[in-house]
Amino acid sequence: MSLPEKDEKFTLPLPDKEAYPESNLPWTMPWRVIMIGDKAGDILLSTMITDLAPASKIEDTSWIVPGKAAWSWWSHPEDFTPEMYNKFTDVSASFGFRYTLFDAGWEKANKEGKIIDYALSKGVQPLVWGYSAEYFDSQKRKNRFNELSNMGVKGVKIDFWCSDRQEVMAALQGVFEDAAKEHLLVNLHGTTIPRGWHRTWPNFVTAEAILGTESYFYEPRFPEKAAEQNTVLPFTRNVAGPADYTPFALTFRKYTRLNTATHELAMAMIYTSGVIHFADSEEVFNSLPDALKNLLKEMPATWDKTEYIIADPGKAIVLSRQKDNLSYIVGINGTNAAEPISIDLKKYGKGFSKFRIISEGKDPLMDFKVETYPITSKWKYNLVPKGGFIIQFIK
Repeated sequence: MSLPEKDEKFTLPLPDKEAYPESNLPWTMPWRVIMIGDKAGDILLSTMITDLAPASKIEDTSWIVPGKAAWSWWSHPEDFTPEMYNKFTDVSASFGFRYTLFDAGWEKANKEGKIIDYALSKGVQPLVWGYSAEYFDSQKRKNRFNELSNMGVKGVKIDFWCSDRQEVMAALQGVFEDAAKEHLLVNLHGTTIPRGWHRTWPNFVTAEAILGTESYFYEPRFPEKAAEQNTVLPFTRNVAGPADYTPFALTFRKYTRLNTATHELAMAMIYTSGVIHFADSEEVFNSLPDALKNLLKEMPATWDKTEYIIADPGKAIVLSRQKDNLSYIVGINGTNAAEPISIDLKKYGKGFSKFRIISEGKDPLMDFKVETYPITSKWKYNLVPKGGFIIQFIK
């Protein structure tokens, strides 16, 4: 087992000392777990991590509501004007998203343009960015959460933890607890993987700890490996806890995307996250065909039931997912080769007469094709290289 390094603190206010863990006796050691299944899909659907975590410490969880959010940073990383934040509030309002995320720079914009009040006036609940250094001191943390709650903020995205040091792990538990007292949701970024904390503190709705779409800004190897890792991480990282992948980023960034547009859209329905933060611009959202706009409006943030149809890490993943009276099949290809698949749609589409399939359009990197067919028992389809599809069952 490796221990944190002495300098593993980025720019956080941690003491410059050896980062060995310390404890008073009796010392209760953390649990470790190995998950084994007959098939990879058994691991994908495992709840063992949350089963082992302590039960919820929040008695009334009615204020903790999953949802979708618009997010401006991906498409406008240097624009911190009130007009830009308000534009993405309008995206959330027009698509029926519960939340909008104001990333770094939001505080100045709020002073100039009252972006929080604007969001609330549109029926959209604001989530705001924060720097982890502000949340280590217990009293300062409590004061900050109280201030944000009084402003009308619904949740916090706290960034740049960058360490597994004992002081960081203790601070995270304090964040969950103190945020819960103010009815604030928590999203961790620049952080370690979760350890079942979302069972103990259900207001902890998502975390980064994943090579998500931000990697198109920073990592030259990402485009070639993205499709493959997208079919691996549901069996690994996402089993540990909710993952803030920030899906659906069609605009080309520094390192050009190779996955198809449908693959990117399907990612929003492959990963599990209490809040789904959709990347990309107002222009991209508004350019979508009506069928896709309606899909984004109806798409649940969480699911009642998930079954795996194909679970082949590194190659392909196809899931059946249901929420209330909504039913979907969603799949992605992690390889550079076409992947033929066959699915009994009658098995997963009981009570429905037709299905709508969203697949690659004329320009696979940017366009979508939408077609509707009657349900058949033997449906065959070729997953295009690095591609994907979404089936929406309809009456």
